[in-house]
Amino acid sequence: MAEDSELSWFDLMRNMSGAAPGEEFKKAAVDSLFSQEISAQLGLLRSIGSQARIHIVDPRPNILGLGSALRRWLPKGTDLLRFAARLEASTAHLERVREIFNDGIAESVLFRSSAQQYVTAHRALEYTSGLRLNPYLMPKDCGFQIQRPEWLSTDIEPFRKKCSNIIGQVADYVSASASVFTPATDELLGSSSARCWEANDALCDSHAFDEGDRQQIRRMEDQRDEVISQTTPPFYFTRPQPLMEMKSMNSQHVQAADIASGIARELWYRFNLVQVARHFHYITYNSVRLSVDDAAYIQQELDEEFWPAGYK
Repeated sequence: MAEDSELSWFDLMRNMSGAAPGEEFKKAAVDSLFSQEISAQLGLLRSIGSQARIHIVDPRPNILGLGSALRRWLPKGTDLLRFAARLEASTAHLERVREIFNDGIAESVLFRSSAQQYVTAHRALEYTSGLRLNPYLMPKDCGFQIQRPEWLSTDIEPFRKKCSNIIGQVADYVSASASVFTPATDELLGSSSARCWEANDALCDSHAFDEGDRQQIRRMEDQRDEVISQTTPPFYFTRPQPLMEMKSMNSQHVQAADIASGIARELWYRFNLVQVARHFHYITYNSVRLSVDDAAYIQQELDEEFWPAGYK
């Protein structure tokens, strides 16, 4: 998020909602925004959308990909989203199949995380710059023993919680961790000659999260350590700064980020993904930077396969 002096929209929305300083007002802020005249809405959205970064993790494309092979086993007309979320009378005998199905989706979501995107981009940069030999292009009898890059872990067992859908648990983590890894990926894809070092600087930065899930933050720190161990350039000695959790009422930036995400969610619920992409300058969808044209294509695909839209 922006510096305090640039968050004038935050104070304006607090005044509009009638909340006192230090009081949480996410729902009131979202409701207040959409109750304004369209010109006022657009003015606020321009301010918010130019500063906030939105990271969307949507399991539906993964559900569709894995579900195409499953349809022949499901009763005709069974909705894949409903099957992924819960069992019903007609599908109760497929309980074990559903568990395998959901685990496969969760692993796929984790594999496409922003952390893995960063590692993949880093490897590609090493190959193109000659810092590392590409094992996929070297002949087998070249005389060199070239180690293939390791993928990050897709073990979903640490995310399993009683009475919670594994897909939702993994999606929540991947969405939250995007704020740690996407700034580093942006630096890596930049034009600077020192981008590997600048990317590692960004990766080592501290980030603040709303308190309530210290286990998730520890998981992010462990994954960040794993990524750093695989990608740190030579002679780089900066230590990663700890990730922090704090009460949202004590941090204007945490509250502002929470409000921005609530507005993006409401835009998608009321309209579609295209409207989210139009109003927010920086948005990722399943760890990939999203343009308005990309959003239109994805929304069309989702509308054709899922109705009503949305993964509840």
